[in-house]
Amino acid sequence: MGKILLQWKKKKTLLFLFVVLGVGILAVLPFFGNKFLPTHDGEYHIIRFMEFDRMIRQGYVFPTWAPTINSGYGLPLFEFMYPLPNYVASLLHFFGVEFVTAFKYSSACSYLLALVFCFFFLKAKWSLKSAVVGTIAAAFVPYWFVELYVRGSIGELWAITFLFLGLWGIEKKSFLLLTIASCLLVLSHNGLAMLFIPLLGVYTVRKLSFTWLLWIGIGIGASSWFWLPALMESKYMVGLNTVRATDHFVSFAELLIPSWGTEFSAGASYGNKMSLQIGVSVFLWVVYMIFKLKHVGKQEKHELFVVFAIILGSVFLLLPWSSWVWQHVIVITYLQYPWRLLVLVIPFTAFVAGCATRHAKKLLVPIILVCCSVLFSFSYTRGAQYEPRNDFYYQSRQNFTDGTSSMGNSLSTIYTPWKEERAVSLVTDTNNVPIQVTPLLEKYLDKTYRLTLENDTKVRFYILYFPGWTVRVDGVATTIDYKTNGTIDVMVSRGTHTVEVYMTKTPIQRLGIALSLVSLVLGVGLGILWYRRRK
Repeated sequence: MGKILLQWKKKKTLLFLFVVLGVGILAVLPFFGNKFLPTHDGEYHIIRFMEFDRMIRQGYVFPTWAPTINSGYGLPLFEFMYPLPNYVASLLHFFGVEFVTAFKYSSACSYLLALVFCFFFLKAKWSLKSAVVGTIAAAFVPYWFVELYVRGSIGELWAITFLFLGLWGIEKKSFLLLTIASCLLVLSHNGLAMLFIPLLGVYTVRKLSFTWLLWIGIGIGASSWFWLPALMESKYMVGLNTVRATDHFVSFAELLIPSWGTEFSAGASYGNKMSLQIGVSVFLWVVYMIFKLKHVGKQEKHELFVVFAIILGSVFLLLPWSSWVWQHVIVITYLQYPWRLLVLVIPFTAFVAGCATRHAKKLLVPIILVCCSVLFSFSYTRGAQYEPRNDFYYQSRQNFTDGTSSMGNSLSTIYTPWKEERAVSLVTDTNNVPIQVTPLLEKYLDKTYRLTLENDTKVRFYILYFPGWTVRVDGVATTIDYKTNGTIDVMVSRGTHTVEVYMTKTPIQRLGIALSLVSLVLGVGLGILWYRRRK
């Protein structure tokens, strides 16, 4: 009898999970069509996908270099830009999906996977009915559709996904899920990781113990190969953050009044400005939860007060009153935009709606409220659509191929600004006169040439200099002059020489990889011990 009940519960869970996913699919249906969905960041990501995949196909498993952008000079783009969405796109492309389509599929799948993890989080915390109602309520928070249909910030979408995975891991007391979620969070989006990791830490201590913070630490350590060089070597870059946070505050009216638009947050007219509303249905859930507080136990009530305090603090940081904080607390500036804190409304709504449903004697009111959540936001799920575009559209346009995949092409090294024009030749002297060159090996980060020179010459390789580039002439390392033009310039004596130009790992990059390996080994070893102890 017990086995029959268990099988019924599993089938019931799967049935309601499919219901949640069915509702979610309706919200992202345009991503599976042929039309192109224009967003603020979408086209940048498509170019990044192409560059990342080029590196992967040449055997660079952890790419740091974007080889063909910046007018062919290249750029260490991937050392600083979150890599996980690029891996997803490369995987889809491996199976024949174009990058334009991969962007759409990845966006939709991150949303749907977030709903799956949210569902299991709420089910583990409360009940199946809380999971269904809470997940659908969270799925139709307006800011979701700002991310999907207006901003196109695919890294943030994946970060939300792994936040819910981490919350589920905490409720299930699964060190594996918590570790994986922490690692993938960092690789999904630098800024949101700084916001979500502390939240996971607070919830871990609240639900489990301080000891469990070790697993979050191991997850962060496993991603050191990315975040440590990105943090320590950012001093060699300009244009990583061109945003002034105080230009992007939100007014009370924008938070409360429903609106929808596609323009940027700074300098846009209110009528077509991107929506920065919290959502009418979210306020309805909060009011309903207040009426249910008398039925809530002491522990849950404490959790609710903490959640409300976090949201109220976030709302304060959205408003101009918090200007002093954004100007003087350096850490928070990594979020760039104050309104990015609206992302917290999504898990907040899931928590409040799930808790309210858990304590509802009858499901009539929660069902009405979840229907309101869908109805109030469903119109936002049908964003602007253009005629179909393919990868060739971007590969054939110079403004995409020769830019730096950044706003205003501001991203570059400290040694030179954006290179607006392509080089006349692969290798020249510093006066732009081509040199007799025989390529012997040409990979993106490993090149060998045979040069024949009539005189001692300062040779210029049209590659943007960055720490790690090394030049050997006839097997002997030579000094690089990068201050003149921001490129790789070296002195070569007359005659015929073999010149190698290749990228090596910097000490910081090697340290990041070492920390990742140590964290991985530590995590596996402790995981085995933990499992045996529990058994």
